[in-house]
Amino acid sequence: MNSILKKICAKGWFCTAVLVILLLITSYLSLFIGVIDISAAHMLSGDITAVRLFLISRLPRLLAILCTGAGMSVAGLIMQQLCINKFVSPTTGATISSAKFGILIALVFMPSSTLWSRAIF
Repeated sequence: MNSILKKICAKGWFCTAVLVILLLITSYLSLFIGVIDISAAHMLSGDITAVRLFLISRLPRLLAILCTGAGMSVAGLIMQQLCINKFVSPTTGATISSAKFGILIALVFMPSSTLWSRAIF
């Protein structure tokens, strides 16, 4: 099985295309999965509740997930290049623990601040 996978992925564009298609399919499905069921038909029919739910909750959630995933992959690549070690990642390099510590410090010293001012801190 492993040799078949290596032969299929020998052409880098094929694996990339498959992964992009899977990302698009799961992203589309993520937009319509939640506590309240909405569908594309509800969106196109002009249901204002469905449109508001989509714009306030579902779309920002998807964009946050995509940005977080891209950021973690870039952080992992940078750490691998700096350490010259292909097995290091943000989780093993204590990056996530440092981020949690930063959030804790911001909450302790600025308890009444807004989310954006904590992010800047």
